[in-house]
Amino acid sequence: LPVALIDDVALFEREGGGWRMQRAGDAVAVADWSRPGRRPAFDVRLEGAAPRTVYLRVRHSDPIGFPLTWQPAAEAERADLREHLALGLA
Repeated sequence: LPVALIDDVALFEREGGGWRMQRAGDAVAVADWSRPGRRPAFDVRLEGAAPRTVYLRVRHSDPIGFPLTWQPAAEAERADLREHLALGLA
């Protein structure tokens, strides 16, 4: 998600007979995020060509809007590195 300050974000995906949940946001310790960083990000398992259904729940104390982006993990990590470098130079 392109927003750093967000209260609670959860991603749900089917796993076996139940649901797997990943959480991030200000209400969750960064050490407990599946992908710790400046902004909430999640790993989504894409296996085969079959369609997948995932649910994203966003909770925030104020109205908020933002675009969702999907990108391969390696691409996201490169973008994070570039951002951290830019922040260090600013």
